[in-house]
This record gives sequence, C-alpha cells and structure tokens, in this order.
Amino acid sequence: MPDVPPQAHATILREVRELKNKLAAVGDGTDRRLHHLCFEAADSTLGQCHSAISETRDKAQIVEELRKAYEALGRWLNGPAASAVVPTREQLQKLWGRL
Repeated sequence: MPDVPPQAHATILREVRELKNKLAAVGDGTDRRLHHLCFEAADSTLGQCHSAISETRDKAQIVEELRKAYEALGRWLNGPAASAVVPTREQLQKLWGRL
C-alpha cells in the first residue's frame, strides 16, 4: 500500500499523542488503584500505537496499528475508564477512516 504523506503522518502522530494525553488527564482524576488497572493499560496501548506508527509511513500498517489500539481499548468499555475510552476509540476510528 502507498505511504502516507509526511504531513499526514505527523498529524496522525500528533493526534494519537493528544489522545494519550487526554486519557492520562482523565485518569489523573481517578482513584489511583483504578488508574493503575485501567488507565495505565490504556495509556500503554496508545503509547505502543504511537511508537509503531512513528516507525512507518505505510498506510496499511498505520491503519492496522490504529485498529489494534481500538480493539485493545475495548477491554475497558465497561470499567471506570469507559468515559475516556469511548471517545478515544471513536477518534481512532476517525483517524483510520481519513486514511
């Protein structure tokens, strides 16, 4: 599959980083035990997604990484992180939809 243009690649990376920061901000306002169980796992998922995308500009690989993060975040849809995870997953869908 073709490469994503440099500007679009930078935008995707920025948006994933922003999602990670928003999720962390919500997590910082929760009970630390819950933060550890839910928010840190979700934060790690987005961090791994960002790292993987930073290594490639291949459109198919980027879409795959965004989808993997989307699926991984699904574990937290019914827990205390749900209020942050739902919009994060929606944004991930929009990101790969734009590609």
